[in-house]
Parts: sequence; C-alpha cells; structure tokens
Amino acid sequence: MKSIKSDSIYMVVPYGIGDAMILCGLKRHIEDRYGAEVVPVIKPSQEIVPKLYGITNYELQAFGNNELRQMAEFVKEPAPGKLFVAHPAFGKEQLNESFLNHRLSFVDMLCEHYGIEHGLRIDFPVYCPESKGELRRKLGYTDYKDIILLAPEMKSASDSERIQDNLFLKMISEYEDKGYKVVVNCDAHSDVYKGYAVDLSLEELVFLGCNAEKVISSRSGFCDLIYGFAADLDILYPNKAFFDLFEMKKIFAKENTRASESVLSIAGELRRLGYGSAAIYGYGNVGKRVRYSLQAENFDVQYVIDRNEICEKGIDSFSIYQKLPQVDVVLVSIPDDGDIACKLNSYGLNTLFLKDLMKGANL
Repeated sequence: MKSIKSDSIYMVVPYGIGDAMILCGLKRHIEDRYGAEVVPVIKPSQEIVPKLYGITNYELQAFGNNELRQMAEFVKEPAPGKLFVAHPAFGKEQLNESFLNHRLSFVDMLCEHYGIEHGLRIDFPVYCPESKGELRRKLGYTDYKDIILLAPEMKSASDSERIQDNLFLKMISEYEDKGYKVVVNCDAHSDVYKGYAVDLSLEELVFLGCNAEKVISSRSGFCDLIYGFAADLDILYPNKAFFDLFEMKKIFAKENTRASESVLSIAGELRRLGYGSAAIYGYGNVGKRVRYSLQAENFDVQYVIDRNEICEKGIDSFSIYQKLPQVDVVLVSIPDDGDIACKLNSYGLNTLFLKDLMKGANL
C-alpha cells in the first residue's frame, strides 16, 4: 500500500466481490457522514469492482485474518488516516450475529457497522467492461445473444456452496436442444463439463453476464455485480436459510424484473418422495449445510452419522458402528460411498445419495 493520508478513510474489504461492491455502492453515504474521502482497500482480484463505479482512488492489498483482527481491535469505527475493516465479523461479532439471527438485514448490518443510518439504498455500478478480441476467440466468435452463461461462480465457489453438477448438466441439455451455446466458467480441461468449459477472467465474466441471452448462477457476489445490467438472470439458492439472508431484492431494495430467484429445496424433494424424517451420513461442510437447509424448512432431521466424533448442540450423533434409530431415510452427503450405503441398508435403513436426489429433482 501507498502511505496512508490523514484526510482519507481506508476501508478494508475482507471477503468477496459482493462485499467490495456494496462498500462502493454505499461509499457516498459514508463520505457524507464523516466528511472525508473513502478509499476502498480491496484484493487484487477485485480490482474490477471500483472500476465499474468509476472510482479511481483505491488500494490493492490482501490481508490475512490475523492482520484483520488486529486492525479491528485498534480501530472500531471509520476514521480518517486509519485502516478500518469493513465487515463486523472482525471485532463486532454480536452485530454479525444479529444479521445471522434475522434481527438486522444484511445492508442494515453493514450500515450500522459503518456508522451510517439504516435503510440506505446501494448505488449500482455505472460502467460495464468493454468486449475484447480474446473473449470472442474463447467463445468461438458466437453472437453473445446466442449464449447461455452457466455457473459463472464455478471457479471460486467452495464445494459446500456449489450447486450439484447433475442439475447443471440437465440445464445444458435443455438449452442445447433450444439451439443455444452453453458456456460454463471452469477449467477448460474439465472432465465434467468437457465441450462447454471456458476459462474466463472476472472482467470477461462481467461483460458476458451483461450481454449474454441468459445467466444462470448460484447466489454469489457475481450476481451483485451484474444485477443491474443482466438481460435475464436466474439466481439459484442452495437452501431457504441462505435465501432468507441474501435475497437480492431485499439487499438492493429494488426488484429487477429481469432477474428471478429460486431455492433448490432438498426438503421439498424429500417430501415429494414421501419421506417425513431423515438422518444425514457425512457431517462435513456439505452435511452441515444439508442439515441447516432441511431444518430451515421444518424438516425432521433426527440425527447425524459420521466417522468422527461430533460434539454439537441440538443434534444427536452416532458412528456407523452404533445401533442407529429408525428413520424414513438416511441422506448420504458423501459421493460414491457405496460401502456405507450397504452397511446402512443392512441395518434396515433406506439410503439416498444427495447427488441422486438433486439429479432427480424437478428444479
């Protein structure tokens, strides 16, 4: 970073491009409140965000969690000449909990953290990236309006955040039958998406997101960036709890009639299959998200099963070698573990793989 100026407020974005965008979108309100210029401090990979707003005074710097915690410990409020961490997860955990427990909306949580009034509208970006010849080459010189951009967040999403591949493969088939070229943003050598994978930069993604016939994306910061530009945007949420926290219409206090938001409901699919209760085998990140998703829709999750000992309040846990209570179905969150399915079946328990559930879902 360059030297810190005593008349500017340096606000450090600790997370993704969605948080960087919201800071830029609230920048003028923060400046009005404190009477000083706000300088966003963002990760190098997020540089496109201030550019979309026409912001030229910003800093590129990635900080580790320990550095962020130290900053938050010494600087509690935005102030000129200081580095302020622009998210309450660092230093104001109670405020972050108020958001997670639905006592504050996402935007009001950030507004309170920034020291500005609640209910302020977030400004949208004012510029869209320009097309470059390299992008046209990658797309085989296809007209942008003949393209369906699928899973633009694919490269950055964690395994627990990604939508099941089976669902996306089903969509590819449907749109190909309609004559569209489907583009999936992932490694060009992907075995799963062979023939559809195109390795795109964030700038190329934003341009294509603004100009493609349709964009289908799981909820991510990328959706924030193109919400005001995309001609047709389908946003998929992995569960209702995630939707309740991050619904786009709620965050931006504006309904984009060109955008639709839908929840991939595991609970709804289990009920459709006639199941009223479930246990979950595999309690890693995916298993936890499945549990919270089901419970958010009042589905009866009776217990979890894992090779490791689970010490978590509010849920009973067992190992595969203990006597397991009867339940309508055991949802297996770990792929291709046929041995475990056979073991569970030998106990008289029905099993269903999460990947198969999503493959058969009418979503």
